[in-house]
Amino acid sequence: MPTGLRPQSHELVWPSSQLAVLLALPQMVPHTALASRGIGVTFRGEAGEAPAPNSKTNDMAIARIVRMDLLPSIAANRAPAAPAKVARDAAALSYDFAIGRAPPVTAAGRRSTASRREVLSSLLLAGAAGALAAGPARGGSIATVGLQLYTVRALLERDYEGTLARIAALGYRRVEFAGLYASSIRQTAELLKRHGLSAPSGHASWRELARNLAGALATANELGQQFIVCPSVDEAERRTLDDWRRLGERFNRIGEEARRAGLRFAYHNHDFEFRPVGGQVPYDVLLAATDPALVGMEIDLYWVTRAGGDPLAYFRKHPGRFPLAHLKDMARDGAITEVGRGVIDFRRILDQAALAGLVHGFVEHDEPKDALDSIEASLRYVQHLDV
Repeated sequence: MPTGLRPQSHELVWPSSQLAVLLALPQMVPHTALASRGIGVTFRGEAGEAPAPNSKTNDMAIARIVRMDLLPSIAANRAPAAPAKVARDAAALSYDFAIGRAPPVTAAGRRSTASRREVLSSLLLAGAAGALAAGPARGGSIATVGLQLYTVRALLERDYEGTLARIAALGYRRVEFAGLYASSIRQTAELLKRHGLSAPSGHASWRELARNLAGALATANELGQQFIVCPSVDEAERRTLDDWRRLGERFNRIGEEARRAGLRFAYHNHDFEFRPVGGQVPYDVLLAATDPALVGMEIDLYWVTRAGGDPLAYFRKHPGRFPLAHLKDMARDGAITEVGRGVIDFRRILDQAALAGLVHGFVEHDEPKDALDSIEASLRYVQHLDV
């Protein structure tokens, strides 16, 4: 158990009609993860129904309840009873559990709620809770589309502030860092504020995370980030399935430190994660080896598609695990192109943003012919989708 956390035990009484939604949460935050934070939780409905006490049987009971009582409604595109309240309360509970905080209780003895917007802005699990409660998402899933600054790296090197100003003038309000170009972190933060920009996410190299994690986390906090992302890992460390399992263990440890610093950790994919090794897909191995409460995924839609993967299949199999996404399209010849000019069906994918747990989407193009024209074209297309 982490130091500073006292053992806690909570019995949460919930209206029986909403119990199925609430019981889905331990699948997102396993009982073992809760126990490691010193939190013991028992769910029961008003009629006294409750899942079995041990974690393995508990998870099976949870799966059965959800499958029987909730999924038929989702399949029929029909929301269960009181979807807004269930989503809000379920999201709030997910947030409390993931950060190791005891759920606050109202004077009436029931769990108090947090706004869904507040929770969604800070935790990937909230997206999954909302999806379970309200069914498939339609529109409005991404409030503001951001920009991955790797797209304009050459411009930033020549004119840092001027490029940020032009990005803002195009209509972007959020950016994701892939390296810093100003003379200091403070200067970067001041420039963002001056031009009405925020940076909810930023990349930190695998080497930096391995050698100076404390420094990387401090930088992320200074810039006001919510997420810190590992953009890739060295080839020498990902040759075998055991390598990927070890990476999962290391990611869990990084995620724990990030959580303590008030941040979320995520991993960004390319296409090599989807090339089978020993009959298995490394990306699947990594998902299985990482704790959903500690490690999210930044899904790069281009690289998944190029590798022959289906983003929606991953959303359905691992709901809530994809708080971040890179939005870039694939031309018919396999090259990267602007969003809307290729073969990826972004409307179909982004319509399921709540199921994925998607909070932030960032436009990106690795090698644009004209960076400013490229980011404007992609932004206008996504805005046209109204997602």
